[in-house]
Amino acid sequence: MVLTEARWPGRLAAVGCAVFLALLVMMAHPFAELGVVDDWSYAYSANVLAETGHVVYNGWGAMPLTWVLYWGALFIRLFGFSFFALRCSMLLVSMATVFVVHRTLHRSGISEKNSTVATLAILLSPPFFSVCFLYMSDIPGMLALVLCLYGVLRVLETGKEASATNWLVFAAISNTVLGSTRQIALLGVLLMVPAAAWRLRRSVRFRVFLPVWLLCIVGVLGLLHWFAVQPYTVREGLFPATRVWRRLGLLVRVPVAWMFHLAPLMVLFLFSLRWRDRRLRIGAGIFAAALVGFYFLLIWMADHGQYVLILPYLRDTFTPRGFHDLAAPMGEEPVLLGLSLRVALSCLTLLLLTGAAVYLLFPGLRAAGVPPVRERIRRGQLRWILLPFFLAYSLLFATRTIPFDRYLMPLTLLAGIAVLRFLERNSGWRNAFIGVVAMVVLLGWMDVSLLHDEFSLYRARVQAADQLVRAGIPRDHIYGGFEYDGWTEIEKTGYIKDPRLKLKPGEQAFDPTLEWVGFPGPFYTRGYMPSIIPDYVITHSLYPTLERSSFPDVTYRTWTTPGTWPLMVARMKQPRKKQP
Repeated sequence: MVLTEARWPGRLAAVGCAVFLALLVMMAHPFAELGVVDDWSYAYSANVLAETGHVVYNGWGAMPLTWVLYWGALFIRLFGFSFFALRCSMLLVSMATVFVVHRTLHRSGISEKNSTVATLAILLSPPFFSVCFLYMSDIPGMLALVLCLYGVLRVLETGKEASATNWLVFAAISNTVLGSTRQIALLGVLLMVPAAAWRLRRSVRFRVFLPVWLLCIVGVLGLLHWFAVQPYTVREGLFPATRVWRRLGLLVRVPVAWMFHLAPLMVLFLFSLRWRDRRLRIGAGIFAAALVGFYFLLIWMADHGQYVLILPYLRDTFTPRGFHDLAAPMGEEPVLLGLSLRVALSCLTLLLLTGAAVYLLFPGLRAAGVPPVRERIRRGQLRWILLPFFLAYSLLFATRTIPFDRYLMPLTLLAGIAVLRFLERNSGWRNAFIGVVAMVVLLGWMDVSLLHDEFSLYRARVQAADQLVRAGIPRDHIYGGFEYDGWTEIEKTGYIKDPRLKLKPGEQAFDPTLEWVGFPGPFYTRGYMPSIIPDYVITHSLYPTLERSSFPDVTYRTWTTPGTWPLMVARMKQPRKKQP
């Protein structure tokens, strides 16, 4: 193999990874009493649960949330309501997820040190890091799936009938309970657990396992039915996207994006090549010259409006304007990841992709390896259990209305398992420590900087809105951005007017014709949140229908592109009227 099996206390390494995540998050100074992305909706439900004891939805989320709401309500009861308290509760869940990811990687047959490398790569991947401190369902859903996978791997590892049955029961129950927060997370009990039971049917006590599994299935069906009949829940079909063939580009974009998101892991391909081979060194020199040309080609393409080969390759998390710029306030938000940096990162991605391709296509150029210490789980067993889950999850991801990159986190773990098991079987590497540390430092700097910049902007938005409220401006007369307006709409009417809601007669529904004259607001101002009257607008820049107000600008600082940026409080030039 590669990096030795023993000497590292594995559980301590897993704890170290979890603590490392928390330290990185706190370095970003992530303090802002405002919702981020979707967590304002879930925070509102958690607060209602803490005050009334009832689970109440508000027209935005399409997930049951279940234990996540109770977990958040516990922190509200202990510390009072604040977004920071709720996000700290989710940081603990993220740390637990990192710990379980590390142990799951090791149980899949990967050495302790390599499991640490893969865990660092996963926690530093922008889709994971960007939501690890947000009160959302992505990380809890991943925890449910990873814990289920851990139980299934223990089933494959054990040779005793009683132990195998116990671990299967654990996997089924844990996934049913924890996966109840997010429907797609229930694929563990629906697919992984029965696949493992069938694969090891001679080692499982079905008279014990089968009743438990059937009860779990009944519980899943009961949860889905209960959630479907709750007021103000968003109903999304199993395959909401109609033109799935347009998503075929994901087959290319996802693996390429993984090359960068998992850079600390993918760089091992380069260090697994036999660099003493003269042909490889000559080819590397030619490629280095071509890479310089590729850099200037991308710059030229960007000057002509072509960005298809430039990072980012997937939507939502990692964007030129930072994390989650889809929910940004109005105006021209500053570009935090400049063109030169994104082109350089695209060249790095091409380098990692080329290294992986050379390794896979030319076995003669692989460095000599050492046989694994022990083969815990055979390849055939792992494929049998994970392939149905992988295919089902991939299909559901590709058919989402908007396939956000953070939805890929469970598949990212499977990619890490596949890469490291393949590398450990086929080669060894030397001096990989330097490359791994370099990638960890690069992604760590980017993650911390982007998270800091995101919360710096949100603090400025809160400060700008607060000065309006202190001056007596009603909150519903302020356009404060997606999260601010969403909270205002719920406080005033109880729910967001999503077109997918099933409402009672007489309740206000989504109105696609609703629009503000001369107000170039984003999609959600047109029917989703009709209570918002944008007399005052928090914006990065002025539009023809806006003018400066008497309120001063608010500034915020960014680290990714060092600088100080203004956030204006503008007002409409004349009274606005709704226009059908």
